[in-house]
Amino acid sequence: MNENETVVVPAEVERLMPGWSYTEKRGDFDMDDGPDLAKFQTQGRLGAALAFLQAEVWPAFDRADKAAIRHQKRHRRLTEVAAVSGSLAVLFGIVQLVFPSLVGWHWLGGTEVVVAAVALLAVILGVKAAFQFNWLQERHRAERLRELKFGLLVHEDLWRGRFDAWQERAKQRVLDLSRLTRADVEAWADRDRVSLPEKSTAGCSMEAGLVRTLAGFYIAKRLGYQMSYFERRSQQHGGQDRRLRHWPAWCFYGSVLAVFAHYVLDVSPVRIETAESLAKALILLAVALPVVGACVRSIRVARELGRSAALFRAKHGALENLLERMLKELNVVPINPVDVLHSIAACEDFLEAEQREWLRLMREAEWFG
Repeated sequence: MNENETVVVPAEVERLMPGWSYTEKRGDFDMDDGPDLAKFQTQGRLGAALAFLQAEVWPAFDRADKAAIRHQKRHRRLTEVAAVSGSLAVLFGIVQLVFPSLVGWHWLGGTEVVVAAVALLAVILGVKAAFQFNWLQERHRAERLRELKFGLLVHEDLWRGRFDAWQERAKQRVLDLSRLTRADVEAWADRDRVSLPEKSTAGCSMEAGLVRTLAGFYIAKRLGYQMSYFERRSQQHGGQDRRLRHWPAWCFYGSVLAVFAHYVLDVSPVRIETAESLAKALILLAVALPVVGACVRSIRVARELGRSAALFRAKHGALENLLERMLKELNVVPINPVDVLHSIAACEDFLEAEQREWLRLMREAEWFG
């Protein structure tokens, strides 16, 4: 995470949790509570719950998160190598067809072989090792562990005093997530869940100060963090998409113009000395530009830049609405703990649905289109 980025909603957290140093900028800010545990030791069940989650959930998340990043980088590298190298191999072949005299240049023929071999190797490795799904599987595991942590913070067992049952539930869920298979991920992505209003937390007893502390922690570590992430990613993907979006069209139009120019040159009564070379160059452009456009399209589609930017913008707006709802409930006197817990649970339901939508989008991406 960039050092200049804020991952929380400062004004609201300051009001709810005065004195908490919440602006620490770390990529794992939301999941690693180690630096903050001492500040919550006096918060009773919340402090005990955070200490337990740090010991049980954080290590599993850290492993999955690092594995996901490693697989994602490897997959993207292979995708780009395959797209660029394959396109270069085709371009070298086109050059040799249009200018057969260049075939005698050993460096050109040798370069084509090398580029084609690299492209073929990248595709074979990508398909054989299934780097794409390894990335999605580990990212899914990490996100489910993230949801588990914050979902457990509003689980009824914790606030009804059934701490042992709450701990056992947490341990079992971490174990289940550590055993996730590809089939499990596929089934989860294809299954939607509709959350119905429930009042199972009606018997929870929480002091107003503890409710504010829990809400402040959630806004800082979860809601604010996700809003910052969605905003940042929508801007990044949107910027990249704007830079690449028109390249395939431009290449197509350029190819058509090259064909038209070749026709004009061919029927023109005016003959120039370099007409033959110019005609070959125009043919080369007419055939090569679509290859360049296809290469750019493969890179753009593999990352789903346009749809991801729109998705993240929409999710950011939805979280803003959920934050407004939660803040209204926190301003009610006296505070109703059940309403606040239900608002947090609603946020988690929304983020779970977002994860399903994202997983489906990435699963259907044309990685080597």
